[in-house]
Amino acid sequence: MLENVKGYFRRGKCQTAIGNFDEAKADFAKVLKISPGMKKEVEKELEDVVMKEKEKNREDQEKFKKLFSAA
Repeated sequence: MLENVKGYFRRGKCQTAIGNFDEAKADFAKVLKISPGMKKEVEKELEDVVMKEKEKNREDQEKFKKLFSAA
């Protein structure tokens, strides 16, 4: 069965963009499994996933901090 590396890669990027970080990581893991030669590209995208995940967590912490300090 032929798997679509480009499809998983693009879906991983889309999952990252909409904040589905676990799904993005899973898609990039599939890309690495199917095509180990794309390691450099996948590592770059995974760094982006981690960075955006940390940024989202920081934003959420600030929201909750404001929410509960106002109560």
